Amino acid sequence: PLYKPVIRSMALAGLGLALSLAISGGVRPATSLAQTQAPTLVERADQLLEKHQLALGIAGAAVVGYLGVWWLRPRWLLKLPSKDITLPWTQWTLPLTLVKPLKYPNRVLDAWVEDHWQVARDSFHALKTVDHRTIHISLPVQLGESTSSELNLQPEDLAPTFAKKLAILLIAGEGGAGKTSWACQIAEWGLQKQLTNHRMIPVLLEADLEKNSSLVETLSGLLSSLTQQTDSLPPELVEKLLRRQRLLVIVDHLSEMGSATREAISPALPDFAPKALVVTSRLEETDRLGNLPHTTLRPLQIQPGLLWPFMKAYLEARSKKDPQGTKLVD
Repeated sequence: PLYKPVIRSMALAGLGLALSLAISGGVRPATSLAQTQAPTLVERADQLLEKHQLALGIAGAAVVGYLGVWWLRPRWLLKLPSKDITLPWTQWTLPLTLVKPLKYPNRVLDAWVEDHWQVARDSFHALKTVDHRTIHISLPVQLGESTSSELNLQPEDLAPTFAKKLAILLIAGEGGAGKTSWACQIAEWGLQKQLTNHRMIPVLLEADLEKNSSLVETLSGLLSSLTQQTDSLPPELVEKLLRRQRLLVIVDHLSEMGSATREAISPALPDFAPKALVVTSRLEETDRLGNLPHTTLRPLQIQPGLLWPFMKAYLEARSKKDPQGTKLVD
C-alpha cells in the first residue's frame, strides 16, 4: 500500500533519532534499589526512556513525520488505511478511533476541496437548472424578521447562519418567486469562500431519492459526477465532507418531493450528515425545520417602481452574456 513507504520513512527517522540520543547521552549506570529510596517521577521517566528508547524514538519520529505531511502534503493522509495501524519494529498499534481523526483533519478536507472545486464548479454550472439561472438579478428579500430594501443581498448577511455547526437556510415563497435562482447564487458564494472561511462545493438534489438509496449514498453519487471521479468516493470521506460543511447541500423544491425523500431531509435526526443545508420550498417546512435554529429567506414581489430597473438590468446582463446576439437594450 502507498502509506507504507511513508511509515517506513518515519520509522527510519525515529531510529536515527534514537541512536543520536544514545550516543549523545551515553548509558547511565543502573542505581541499586538498596542504595536509594523509591524512584522519583523523573527517574521513572528516565528508566522508561532507557527501556523503550528505540520505540519512543520511532513514535516521536512518526509524530514529527505526521506533522510534516499534514503541513506540506495533507492529501497524502487520505492514503492512510481505515483500520488499526501497527508502527514498524514495535508492538504499538494505533486504533481506528485514533486513525480517523489523523486521516481527516480539516486541512486534509480543504486540500481535497481545492483539488476538485473548479471541476465541480464547471459541472454545477452545466446543470440545466443552474444554467437557466446564470443571470441573477438581485431583488429585495426578507431575511428572518427584517426586510432589506437593498437590491443586493450580500454574502455577509448569511455569514452568521453558516457560522453555526448546523447551518440551515430555508428559501420559502410562491412558485416563480426566484427561490432556485437565489439558491444558485448562494451556491456561487459558497464556492468563492464568501459564506465561510473555507470553500464549499454545492451539491444539488432536485429529484426524489431512489428506492433503497440513502441520502448520503445519493449525495456521494452526485458529488462523484460533479468532480468527474472514475471510481466511487470513499463513504467515510463523503461523510466527513458533509459533517465539516465542505459540501453545501441544496434541496430544491422540497415541498413537491415524495414523502420518503421529505422524511430523509430531517436535520433533527442524529445521523443526518449534511451540516450546511439550503432548502427551497413553497411551504414553511415547520414539520422538518420548525424546532431547529434556521434562517428563512423570502423573495419579495417586484414592486411597480422596480419593474423597469429589473428588466433593464436583466437585458443588459443578457447582452453581455451573448455579445454577438441582438442588442436588447438601447
